Amino acid sequence: MTRKGLANKNVISAITIALSATMAMAPVASLAQEVVDPELANNTVTETTEAGQATEEAATETGTADAQADTAQEAAETAADAVETLVEDVLEGDNAASSDDGGNAAADSISDFAAAAQDLADDKTLRAAADSLADANDSIDDAEEANRAIADALSDGGTDVSIANDIANATEASVDRANEDVDNILASVQDSNATPDQVKDAVDQVDKIYDQVQKDVQAAKQTVSDLSNQYDTAKAALAEAEKIFNESVGQAGADVQSAKLNLETAQQKVDNLETALVDAQEELDAENKAAMAIRAADDLVKAEKKPTWGKQTKFMENYMMYYYIYQMIDPDAKDISVKLDKGFNGQESSRFVVKYARSDGAKETQYFNYDRTDRTYSDEDMWADLGSSKDLVIYEKSAEEIEADQYIASYCKNNNITLGDKNESAKHVGSFRYRVNQGEFDVFAYEDNGVTKYIARDEINNGSSGRKVEEIDGVYYINDNPAHKVNYTTAKTATVKMDVASDTEFQDFLSNAQAYVDKYNSYTAATEAAKGAVETAQTEVDTLSDAITELQDNHSSRLAKDVLGVEDVASYFELNNITADEAGMLNKMTVDEVVRFFDELLQKAKDKVDSAELKLQDLQTKLTEAESELDEIMSHISPDVVMELLDSADDEQIFDEYAAADSTDETSADTVAAAASAATGTGTAPAGNTAQTAPGAAQAGGFAAAVDATNPTANAADGVLGLNRAEEGDVSIEATNEEALAETLAVNKLTAASQDKSGQNLVTINDGQTALAGELPGADAQAMSWWWVIVVALLGETGRRMYKEHMEKKEALKKIKSEDK
Repeated sequence: MTRKGLANKNVISAITIALSATMAMAPVASLAQEVVDPELANNTVTETTEAGQATEEAATETGTADAQADTAQEAAETAADAVETLVEDVLEGDNAASSDDGGNAAADSISDFAAAAQDLADDKTLRAAADSLADANDSIDDAEEANRAIADALSDGGTDVSIANDIANATEASVDRANEDVDNILASVQDSNATPDQVKDAVDQVDKIYDQVQKDVQAAKQTVSDLSNQYDTAKAALAEAEKIFNESVGQAGADVQSAKLNLETAQQKVDNLETALVDAQEELDAENKAAMAIRAADDLVKAEKKPTWGKQTKFMENYMMYYYIYQMIDPDAKDISVKLDKGFNGQESSRFVVKYARSDGAKETQYFNYDRTDRTYSDEDMWADLGSSKDLVIYEKSAEEIEADQYIASYCKNNNITLGDKNESAKHVGSFRYRVNQGEFDVFAYEDNGVTKYIARDEINNGSSGRKVEEIDGVYYINDNPAHKVNYTTAKTATVKMDVASDTEFQDFLSNAQAYVDKYNSYTAATEAAKGAVETAQTEVDTLSDAITELQDNHSSRLAKDVLGVEDVASYFELNNITADEAGMLNKMTVDEVVRFFDELLQKAKDKVDSAELKLQDLQTKLTEAESELDEIMSHISPDVVMELLDSADDEQIFDEYAAADSTDETSADTVAAAASAATGTGTAPAGNTAQTAPGAAQAGGFAAAVDATNPTANAADGVLGLNRAEEGDVSIEATNEEALAETLAVNKLTAASQDKSGQNLVTINDGQTALAGELPGADAQAMSWWWVIVVALLGETGRRMYKEHMEKKEALKKIKSEDK
């Protein structure tokens, strides 16, 4: 057997016996006994064969989605762990990011990075995604369980139909064979040579067959009905499992979509962190390169025994370009340029012209200069002591002094004033430095109609300016506009200055730039791991989403054989009486199509059982006709004497008779045997018995001897048996008294192995070849009177029932007698 979990061993046995019985040309004698079990309809699977375990071992359609759900859930949890590790690296511990990291240029990107890290720390979307995927996993497990339930329900339902089909086929074949057997039995006694005994036996056989087949058909009908109910239950279970499957898969899809949205949110946050990290790393790297450039220039200065203006100028340029503008003015400044302009006097008028474009696009120009920290200042000589310090003081110069210097330089050039050697001593009278110190080239500034204008002292002294010049209280008025002397800013007079040596922010910048680069580079691995983990989770969730979509799309079109996990559906269910084409088509059918096929097959089974039930009517008709003709035959056998004797005997007589019989241990077998001997002429009654001798010996045994020869037309062959008992040549009996005839019939009719319903066993009378060789009550039971033997022989079950009632009545009378005494 390869059916999955056939409902009951009894059913398997019943089908086997039924089919075997049909093949053996016998009715399904055991079928009714096997299938009438009222628990059949509610039986559960009690055992499965190796092949029957196919649905448990089959690769189900949810397998891919189930495995992918585990993978996706693990990926989401891994991503959540990776992000938490990243957040810990960035926000916690000794290596945590700080808003004080780096210089001013990197401050914004570092702030953005810290904010992004905090956003990730506060974010719960990855854990929510993992939870959603866990829910999806559970839903897919529910779908998997539902899918197994679908397979089990389909298997159970198909088993029910298969059993019903087998029972219906066996029942139909049994009824057909029973009809055929009955026809054969009746045909065997449809001739004039059949004795009444044979006719009676034939009718008994037909009656027995009809009784058994009727029970079998009713049992089969009830069983098929029970199987139909079980099948309906299986279909309902299948429908419920389908509903759960669809709901579970739908819920899994919703959970996956929720996880996707959460992962997208997490991915965006990780991307934000990565962008901020890259920006911070770029800024810190730029700062480090600037620091390296400044340190390189500073190293050149520090390497000298005595600093030179050239190397210090290089340091100044790097400082302005790589630190001051970038760090102190605008970290997003573009097109920064630094150029040294020595100016008119080559000393205090000198300046570094710094040009750059702000982040807003505005063009800016600023002027700076530097001095050594140990320079001393003198009002008489600006070149008095320039100092020898390697450290510098940097200060900003005003636009007015730059314009004044440019004016005096242009004036001297335009008036062919030879300045002489600028390297001459400032104390040499008439030298350039002397004249500068004397103030000959001082410049004054005044406002004329809102415009700043300049005039040189030399112009005022020689009156070559062409402008009205008046001095009132030491103040020059140019064209009636007061003028003031333009003084060159020095480190001594500057209000904005940077002492490089004492600027801790600058020194930290130089010292820690590389450390900050290293620190933020250390976040790269964790950031990439987190990003990669989130991307992997997204990929796995996308794959899961596709698997669920495919599961939804393919579910309704899946083949039943794949759901069951078998190669051949018809073989699996052992579907008998279907065509090869139908068997082939079953393997191409979906679950719904197979269910419809089962519906039709079950209906055919019901129809076959209903048809078998209708065919019972033919069998019943044959039995009725046979019994009618047997009654006709029996009507010519007259046990009236016996009945009259019984009816006329009052209770007192019966009691007295049997009281006499009870007084001896001997049975009445001698009496019966004597009667038999007298009736048949085969012997004489034993001594002490008073049996009469029949006037003539019986020439034909059995019922043939009881046919009424005086009325041959009463035996016309017009029934199902077609008997004619008055054919010429038949031997007839002329009984002198009916009592003797009844005895003769009893002798010929008694069988050697009968048992009455009272439970009394009959003993065998060993009396030669006496026809009355039946079994009579033993020594432990009361003897059966000879006329009761005749009654039982003639009337069969009715006679035995009459005898039982008689005995009960006798016992009741005996009890009354005893009480009267």
